[in-house]
Amino acid sequence: SLAQDAKAFLAARPAEPLNLRTIATALAVSPFHLSHTFRREIGSTLSSYRTDLRLRMSVEALESSQVDLATLALELGFSSHSHFSTAFRRAFSISPWEFRGSRRRQRKAMKARRSVRPLD
Repeated sequence: SLAQDAKAFLAARPAEPLNLRTIATALAVSPFHLSHTFRREIGSTLSSYRTDLRLRMSVEALESSQVDLATLALELGFSSHSHFSTAFRRAFSISPWEFRGSRRRQRKAMKARRSVRPLD
């Protein structure tokens, strides 16, 4: 479907500065048709979906790497570290830095639990 094609297009280009016209042209439809169809089928605007997609990608990156937050923000297409942090906090009620620290503490606690052997 058109909405699924748009989702795939966005997922393949998280950092590119895309606008509705660019996406519609790539998918060979009018901007109005794309916008209307996407909202009807997905339940959100392309812009909101794209932000959510980039934030989900950031969670994976924060859990699996030590990449600098400013670098991560730019790699995911946010205009700055501040823009990324604001969007992340708005979505998850925690800053990216706090999220990374909480995940690190959780991993350490899990390792400590695994290393403790029950007494026989």
